[in-house]
Amino acid sequence: NEKKPTTFDSDSLYFWAAHTATPQYMPFSKTITHLMSNEQNFFALSNEGELFSWGRSDSGLLGYTAIPHTTVTSPRQIKFEEPGTTVTLLGCSSSICIAVAHLPSTSNSSNAVLFSWGSNFLGDSVEPSLLSTK
Repeated sequence: NEKKPTTFDSDSLYFWAAHTATPQYMPFSKTITHLMSNEQNFFALSNEGELFSWGRSDSGLLGYTAIPHTTVTSPRQIKFEEPGTTVTLLGCSSSICIAVAHLPSTSNSSNAVLFSWGSNFLGDSVEPSLLSTK
């Protein structure tokens, strides 16, 4: 008896959590262009450059302060110091996240900046910190 692949609507967000054999549905009101995960966290990037996360709060990778040793079960937006900052690329390991973003105050849209946040093992902030302005 061969299993058929499951199909989903293009505007639905599904993910596989630890120890689950079937995808979990996540209600989401934004259009998601990119998804990524690491061992304990999930990240969603919207078509408007907004970044959302959910998962375990232990590692500091959520990009915001959460109650330690808990699981954030629904996406929360990661806020940046300058409102209107748009994220274009994200990479995360088990201890640090780095985002490529554009600040609304820069006149040239090709000028990208880097933000990082993480577990604080290397002095990283739990919330995004600007690494570079060039």
